[in-house]
Amino acid sequence: MFRYLENGNLEFYRIVKCRACGKMFEEKSDLSNDFCSYYCNSEWFFEKHKQSEMDKKQKETKEKSPSKKEIELINSKVKRQKERKKRNKYKREYKIIRDDILKRDNYMCVECGAKNDLNIHHIVHRENGGNNNPENLQTLCAICHSNKHKNENVYKLMEKRITQRVRAV
Repeated sequence: MFRYLENGNLEFYRIVKCRACGKMFEEKSDLSNDFCSYYCNSEWFFEKHKQSEMDKKQKETKEKSPSKKEIELINSKVKRQKERKKRNKYKREYKIIRDDILKRDNYMCVECGAKNDLNIHHIVHRENGGNNNPENLQTLCAICHSNKHKNENVYKLMEKRITQRVRAV
């Protein structure tokens, strides 16, 4: 649309709706301006920028936040690592103690006097509160050791190991 100004010049204008507040206003330049005021312009861009930042953060948190299965997997890995460290520490301590117990018992089974295939036996098992104190440990041959565990679940495994060793000899 055109109109004449007081000075006689021709002015281009059109009626448009403000993108921010929805108010109808006269756009007075050749360039497209979708806002009725500087305030509406800045508010609209601020809200748009704020919304896009919120969308980015939400997208990042969705991408970064692991699922329940991933959390369970991570927790199980951490738990296994802790258990592995604990076992390794126990193994290092046990090797030192084992040598001391074998020396104390003259590298012989305390039950039958055998000198081959020696094991260290916990008198009070670790599951029952036993520890690696020398008073709680004794040297036994594999056969006497399996006999001590006859009424336990581990007996079959120990018996299998003994038969494999006998076959190998």
